[in-house]
Amino acid sequence: MPCDTISTVEVAGRMDAQHVKRALEAMGLNPQHVRAGIYDHNRGSYNHETGEAVWRTSAMSDRKTPQELNSELKRAYSTEILNSQAARYGWTLRQSPTNRNQYTIAKR
Repeated sequence: MPCDTISTVEVAGRMDAQHVKRALEAMGLNPQHVRAGIYDHNRGSYNHETGEAVWRTSAMSDRKTPQELNSELKRAYSTEILNSQAARYGWTLRQSPTNRNQYTIAKR
């Protein structure tokens, strides 16, 4: 049974490149834009032209599946969208103390 697996999956269609980059950074993946339309990172790559992610997983070092990594990327991307819209409209975001993926928006 191989220890390393490479999986290609569609994340959520095309997403904004800058928000994806910040989401990958929030996940601690150190994305680099070295190829046209593609962010390479230390767990694989994300093609922001097609919306496909390539995940390198290893049964020995990490138990997260590509689907779990996709879910994590979607959550990080949603957080980046919230942050950018809050900054754009002057809103204040407060993260829930019990759920790190839940926010309260206070409009000014």
